[in-house]
Amino acid sequence: MGTLYTDEQAYTALNTEVNTAVTAAFAQVEPGETFAIYWPRVQQPSLPGDWWARVTYRTVSQDQSTLGECDQPGRRRWTTVKVLLIDIYGPMSDGRGLDSVEKIAGIVQTHFRGIRIDGMILLHPRVSELPEDGHWYRRQFVIEVQYDTSG
Repeated sequence: MGTLYTDEQAYTALNTEVNTAVTAAFAQVEPGETFAIYWPRVQQPSLPGDWWARVTYRTVSQDQSTLGECDQPGRRRWTTVKVLLIDIYGPMSDGRGLDSVEKIAGIVQTHFRGIRIDGMILLHPRVSELPEDGHWYRRQFVIEVQYDTSG
């Protein structure tokens, strides 16, 4: 029936895939620029000229998906759905900022279209416009992540 993940294993697998996709997109659109990817509980930059992305990962639902036992006696299979949000920031002081964040978000969206990470299913990749934030233009990439766990 597929791979069973712990929440930590799912987070690690997504972290690797997000870092790969966002790093490649930044390098393609803004070669030579430095940037950072910030995950929860990491201090964010304060310099107005920085290029960066912020990742947020939230649980949407956890529903029991089997009545019978799965991997161990007494344990049931649960389907977890999370939402992964990647806010991409480009400096307003740079004339390329708005165009670049749109291109980067589009490349990330294309990367995540139709892929699976082992037993994880990634659904509905989309890009949303967000208002400017201080010194940055920004776009948000959103995708739903579904995986099974036992409990």
